[in-house]
Amino acid sequence: MQKSEYKNSIVKAQELRDMINQQEAMYHLDGGVIEISVIRFRGCNGWHDGSLCNKIVELTNDFWSGAQM
Repeated sequence: MQKSEYKNSIVKAQELRDMINQQEAMYHLDGGVIEISVIRFRGCNGWHDGSLCNKIVELTNDFWSGAQM
């Protein structure tokens, strides 16, 4: 399982937003909308580090292994 140095995902997300916004020609759209040449881009925070998915797979495997007994 992936370990994180962050105790809180909100802190991790804020640090990543700050890092992105410090880069030239990059901006984190935190739910915002920007239009470039009639194309609209909308931001969202639907990403994660994958550790949550690993737990779901583990629990699903436990469920099905118990059901087959």
